[in-house]
Amino acid sequence: MGILAAAAAVPLTASGSAARTLHLGDAFKVSGQAGANHGRQPATGTVVVLGKWGNGPFYLLRTTRTDGQGRYSFSVKPSRRGVLTLRITPPDKQSQQFVLHIL
Repeated sequence: MGILAAAAAVPLTASGSAARTLHLGDAFKVSGQAGANHGRQPATGTVVVLGKWGNGPFYLLRTTRTDGQGRYSFSVKPSRRGVLTLRITPPDKQSQQFVLHIL
């Protein structure tokens, strides 16, 4: 869990695929609500965060849990330059993907 964030976060709500440019040392914050779309009940449980550098394979980056309303948030602080793709899968299985270009 060495890439967890601190301080200067770049916030983004998990609502679709997005690309962002960050500088090494910047943190990237993601927040969302599982099951909140289209009038569904909130989904609670585990949020799985996968990551991959460049064209490499996805690996388990971390997990987090929703609160009782299905809300979740987490931050990552990349430890190297390159392209990091994050795939976030909340308990409602509505995956989101973010491409981070780390300079």
